[in-house]
Amino acid sequence: MEHALFPSTESGVVLRCTDCGAAFDEPRDRCPECGSPEIEKEEGLEMPETQRES
Repeated sequence: MEHALFPSTESGVVLRCTDCGAAFDEPRDRCPECGSPEIEKEEGLEMPETQRES
């Protein structure tokens, strides 16, 4: 399993800790970085890889 610096899901939803700002894509009750329960969803983030030339 690879861990990206800025994880994202195929659905474009990222969970972000409002306390420390860590982003992660696994559903959790608490932030894996600082342990805070203050987590919010960020949806519709534009990923740079969508503009990749083939």
